[in-house]
Amino acid sequence: MTKDKTFFGVWAARLFAGLALLPLAFPAQAEQIREPSENLGAALVRTGAALLFILALFFLLVYVMKRYFPNVFGGPAPGSGKNSARIDLLATRPLGPKRYLHLIRIGKREILLGASEQGVSKLGEWESDAKSDNDDTLDDPSG
Repeated sequence: MTKDKTFFGVWAARLFAGLALLPLAFPAQAEQIREPSENLGAALVRTGAALLFILALFFLLVYVMKRYFPNVFGGPAPGSGKNSARIDLLATRPLGPKRYLHLIRIGKREILLGASEQGVSKLGEWESDAKSDNDDTLDDPSG
């Protein structure tokens, strides 16, 4: 274990020594780094423009990913488009602890579901006449 620590310590020392000697290798660039720019306003404008450009690229990338790759980048769920069937929960009635009846409408069909701890099962299905959305009474599906 100590051999690894000394190995990395030697390489870290060499790296810092090389970085410290870097200005000696490139004296012209070192002078430019040491001297502050006379035109600070132009540098700020360039930096702000670069930041705005990068942000615009980021938002463009987000738009393209949502538009052309919806499953990858949080777009609409599959089957939620304009041509998909709409599912409406019409009514829910509790039958006991953790047991419920659910009446749902998918397109023009109404389906009665029973839900319990063991799972969900279809109890009945019929074509709806869609009288009213506010009608909570259940008609007899058999007749």
